[in-house]
Formats: sequence, structure tokens, C-alpha cells
Amino acid sequence: MQNMTGRELNKLWKDYFVVSFVRNPFQRAVSMYRMFMREVELGGTEDRTYTWNQFCADPAGFGAKCEADEKCKTRGGQSYTFTHMQPQMDCMVTEGGGWAVDFIGRVEHMDEDLQAVLDELERRREADVPPVRPLENGLRHYNERGCNHSKEELERLAALGKPMAKEQYCEPEQYYEGQHAACLRAIPHHYASDVHMLGFD
Repeated sequence: MQNMTGRELNKLWKDYFVVSFVRNPFQRAVSMYRMFMREVELGGTEDRTYTWNQFCADPAGFGAKCEADEKCKTRGGQSYTFTHMQPQMDCMVTEGGGWAVDFIGRVEHMDEDLQAVLDELERRREADVPPVRPLENGLRHYNERGCNHSKEELERLAALGKPMAKEQYCEPEQYYEGQHAACLRAIPHHYASDVHMLGFD
């Protein structure tokens, strides 16, 4: 596709059934924080001072932390973090502001939405093309992380210096309650287009 002209790409885009899946930005932010903290040595130090509250207040600011950390820098530094932090909406609209996709599924109900995609492909299938097979094994469990480790296991891993996020909660909601209530306002600010345009208000 890199060798195609803009006109050829536009035609291809219009001819194809274009699908994208999006993730709830509140859950996505938590996932990013936990992932990034596994990628940096500062996440495994004794004080592990980089907190979720710091991250949610300025997700892009973590890029500087990554750039200053040798382990994280080997992953690509700021460009690595910024690629993961980019709002999802940026990839789904045209230069003119219209939708560049025909169907938007959600990770939260991936099985149902993916089946809807397969049903639409089956509906569009030409007679000489083999039938589209239905979804045999669900994909939802790949995105349901819950508690990765018990409290005791986390303490053991921390004692070994394993990089990890300072806060480890079982439910995503816990990252937005109590002492983290400010994050409930901060994330919609940073991901306004995802929150509002994709209906995650």
C-alpha cells in the first residue's frame, strides 16, 4: 500500500468495509499506566514514586520520564509512549472531518461486535466466495485482566525489584475513586475526542 497513490488509496478505502475497534478511554488510560510502569526501571525502585495521579494529570508528561529511563528508552522513548497515548479518534476521521470507518466496535463487547462484522461480511459475500465462518471462540477473555496478582504476590515481586505500577487495583473504577477522583476529570480532558465522539461520556 505504500506504493499506492492517494487517489488509489481513496478508491480502495471506499470499496472496502472498514472496521475499527475502540477501547473505553478510562480503561485504556489505566492499562497504559500499568504497561508503561512495567517498561521503566523507575517502576521497580524501592520508592516507586510515579503514581497514577501523576500519570492521569498529564499522560503525555510520562514521555519525558520514559526518555530519561534507559530501559524505556530502548523501547523508543517519547515516540513509544506517544504512539500508545494518541487519541483513537485521530485514526478514524478523514481530513475533512468525516468518518473514515464504516463500523466501530468496542472492546467491552468485542464478541458481539465482531460477530456483527462477520454477519455484515456474510451479507456482502458474493455467491462464488466461501461462506464467512461464525466466531468460534470468544475473544473477550483476552481483555479481561482483573487482578493479575494477589497482594502477597505483588509484594513479593516488588521486593525482587520487578517494575510495576505503584497502584494495583482489581477494578478499573478504583483508579477513579477516593484519592483518585481528580482523574475522573483529567482523562476526559486529555481524551476529549474519544470520550465525546465515541460516546464514552
